[in-house]
Amino acid sequence: MVIRAVHLVGQTLPNIRLFGWRLAHEALPTGRFSQHVTHAHAASCGEWLAEMSVSLPCDQFTDLLVLLYHLRMRRNTFVHEGKRLPGWHIVVSGRAMQPSYMHAASLLDSHDSHTIFTSLSKPVAGITKINVDGAFCSTTHSSTVGLVARDRFGSVIAAHAVPLESLTDSSHVEAAAITQGLLLALELNCSRVIVESDAANVVSQLLFDGIDLFVLQFHLSDARSLFPANPHIVVRHVR
Repeated sequence: MVIRAVHLVGQTLPNIRLFGWRLAHEALPTGRFSQHVTHAHAASCGEWLAEMSVSLPCDQFTDLLVLLYHLRMRRNTFVHEGKRLPGWHIVVSGRAMQPSYMHAASLLDSHDSHTIFTSLSKPVAGITKINVDGAFCSTTHSSTVGLVARDRFGSVIAAHAVPLESLTDSSHVEAAAITQGLLLALELNCSRVIVESDAANVVSQLLFDGIDLFVLQFHLSDARSLFPANPHIVVRHVR
């Protein structure tokens, strides 16, 4: 029954699934501690989780686990950092996390003509492709982005390397690479441009049109602001 409960949350973030597995197998320190302070006939965390998996629909059970995960993160933040996050933060973060993950998963699993997931290839006639990539060194905290634009024959028509400052996260560097790719597309003044990045999570969040509460949104704001006036530029994920 416990195994079934854990498998029900397959459509959620890996860290949520790991949290569910630990909760179901009494592998959390707080869960083991509660066994010594609760009534002898009280259900264990694993038993309670299994009961919830039967009582609730799959989507509601997943939402419950997401909320429990954020509750634990709130507790850890208070214990280790002395910061008490407001209660509303748990609900808002939980509601934003699961839809964002499902939206990203649907984009990456889709195989129709509108998918943003493709393999590297030469552009067709009338289209210019700009491949962007970011590099971040955790040791020196230095980062840079590279841009390569190609025509229908695969020939390089423009290339650029941009050193960055004050970015200490690889996803933020990838976001900056996409922004630089969009700016290069405007400079080339081509009729149709595809900007390709291998950072699937960054591309998915860039194209997500729902409520975005993640820190990465601030690094994508410049890129998003360029879309309305430039519908001829498309961003997609590439292997």
